[in-house]
Amino acid sequence: MSDNNLNDMPDGMDAGSTGQYGQEQFGQQTSGQYGQQFDLMAQNSMYDQTVNMYGDQAHRPETPQKQRGIKIAIIAVVAALVVIAALVVVFMVFVKKTPKEAVKSAMENTAKELENNNIAGVIGIDDIDADKLDVQSKFSIDKVNGADQLSGAEFVVNGYTAFDDDNNSLMLDGSATLAGETVTSQIIMMGQKIYLSSPELFNKTFVYDVNSLLEELDAAEAGQGGAVDSEALDKIIKEDLKPATEKLADAVLYERVGKNEFTDANGKTVKAEQYTITITTDAIDDYANSIADCLNKYVDSNISDDMLTQMGVTKAQLTQVIGTIPSLVGAVVTKDIVVNVYVDHNKVVHVDFDYDIAAAGVKLTFTTDNMGDGDVTSDTKSVASLTYGTDTSIVLDCTRKSDTDGDKQSSTGEYDLTASYGGETQTMSFKVNSSYDKSSGAIETGVSANVDDESVDAAFAGTLADVKKGKSFSIEDAKLSLSVSGEDYLVCSGKISVAEKENKIEAPADSDVVDYSVLNSDEAEKYINTESAEKIMSAWNELFDSINIEDKLGTGDSDEPAIEEDTQTEADTQADDVDYSGQVIKMGDSQVKINDPEGYERSYASEYTISLNDKAGEIYVSYSAYEKCDASELIKSMKDTYTEYYNDENSKVNDMQDGTVKAKDGTEVSYLVTQLTSYDTDRTEVTLVYPSGDNIVGCSVSYWQAAKDVDVQKLCDKFIDAIEIK
Repeated sequence: MSDNNLNDMPDGMDAGSTGQYGQEQFGQQTSGQYGQQFDLMAQNSMYDQTVNMYGDQAHRPETPQKQRGIKIAIIAVVAALVVIAALVVVFMVFVKKTPKEAVKSAMENTAKELENNNIAGVIGIDDIDADKLDVQSKFSIDKVNGADQLSGAEFVVNGYTAFDDDNNSLMLDGSATLAGETVTSQIIMMGQKIYLSSPELFNKTFVYDVNSLLEELDAAEAGQGGAVDSEALDKIIKEDLKPATEKLADAVLYERVGKNEFTDANGKTVKAEQYTITITTDAIDDYANSIADCLNKYVDSNISDDMLTQMGVTKAQLTQVIGTIPSLVGAVVTKDIVVNVYVDHNKVVHVDFDYDIAAAGVKLTFTTDNMGDGDVTSDTKSVASLTYGTDTSIVLDCTRKSDTDGDKQSSTGEYDLTASYGGETQTMSFKVNSSYDKSSGAIETGVSANVDDESVDAAFAGTLADVKKGKSFSIEDAKLSLSVSGEDYLVCSGKISVAEKENKIEAPADSDVVDYSVLNSDEAEKYINTESAEKIMSAWNELFDSINIEDKLGTGDSDEPAIEEDTQTEADTQADDVDYSGQVIKMGDSQVKINDPEGYERSYASEYTISLNDKAGEIYVSYSAYEKCDASELIKSMKDTYTEYYNDENSKVNDMQDGTVKAKDGTEVSYLVTQLTSYDTDRTEVTLVYPSGDNIVGCSVSYWQAAKDVDVQKLCDKFIDAIEIK
């Protein structure tokens, strides 16, 4: 049929019932109203040989304006549908984000907002290239509590980095001026070399080889593979571990859950898009295997036989240990790690996460809420917790609020750390206040900490200047103060500047360098700048000698005559002066009193343990309490300890026997008798365990030589019956 001739259409089909590809589009509507109209037009019109705009022979209806309007309306509807469909396709393809894109975009927007609301964002600290950094600083001491002689001391500290693919170099230089005498110094680190110079103290620059230093620390001989080869390790990380890390990142699953409600930390019900971020156990297992492969690769190529000998292991044993890493990770990470992220207006408003480490009996949870109006990060709360069993927990609770008033930005953060164990709770709190005035550049930061009713406060103030965001900045008129319980202990002032700079760091000339690692003490002395060093040390020693520490402690103004120095040792003083007789051991809500058996005297006592010695000096006895512990568990732990730590070239367990005896009150007492040899000395140790409700009292009886025919029942009668629990 012709392109647009209505007469050529099949029966039952008209112009309104075919779409672009001949599909029926309008159903009953087109075969009804519009079909009847076209039939009527065909019967009442005269055939005209003119050609219409579509190239067809046109029918000229008796009412041409009305029929043309109908046809134009149909064309407009079809065109509108096509346009709408096209727009939907464009939206789906080019506008709508994948779950991964949506989450990452929201995270980036939230992080950017948080950055813009603090000093780090103002100066663009994250964008300053640490590989080419130039830091200049100078400060002086204005006050030291109890040491006014240090007032006016000046210090200069500068740092430079030059890191690239071929060379990593770092230089620190500075000076210290006290009592009118100045010492300058410079430290350069290039590869495996460290250079130290101080013209006022030494007339040469000393060089230290990192491998030589490790050798002195009983690592292994330099050049024999004993020291960590940082270049080889870095190469393995770049070639093997970095791709594995990228693979792990790519394996993270992002999924959209849909619109969901949650209640934020302010008690407000919020509806937002919920997404999940999942790290699967398979991905984690793969990454653990990659770590093991990297370590094995390093061991194969960089661990020498000499080092293995010093470590007391073979390469096969070391490889076997590394091979346990994936299984250990698998034992801990037994299920997928899933994080819930809620997004509203392209910002993260809520995150929650919880995970059980079944193998360790540990549960981790984390939540964070961004609840500010407009800037969501202007009101945030985060809580992280770790629980172990039923009586141990650590909780970190963080809140932060920020505000903008004209040119001034301010924020307050509060951080509370709570640790609970066995019914006892300790809390440490920290508070951070900061502000920045854009018009004046004034910055202020205060940090306070409270621990056990003792407060420590630090305050910093200065003027931010010369800011080139992400490139450089300086802080002028800086002042730092430190106080304890309201009393100033230290006050300093100075300035600092930070900038990106192409630094050229060069090693000193060989003629000025001496290898310190090959020098003995006599040889090193000839490189001391004697005259200058003696002058500086004399002035500094006089300065520090003039600082009366007793004044600082409040003991220097006493009119009492000086007490001659006692030559007794600390142990003698304790034995003569400390009265341990009334000490009891704390056990939950109870107290454990020990009625010292005849022939024994106390050598030490605290709320945790009481120790006795027999007067002949042959037996040592120690009592301790254990809360919520089973007697059989303690005996098993003691067995494991002896087995693990007393079986080597220096010691061995000759015999272990366990069982039970009865105390005079009828309580069943568990015991363990261990015969062992340690450094060619035979000893006997007896452990007695007395249960009391959910708690136990342990008594250890140690013989300084092998004891024959140990009568455990007699030991129980003597030492367990000495226990009195109130």
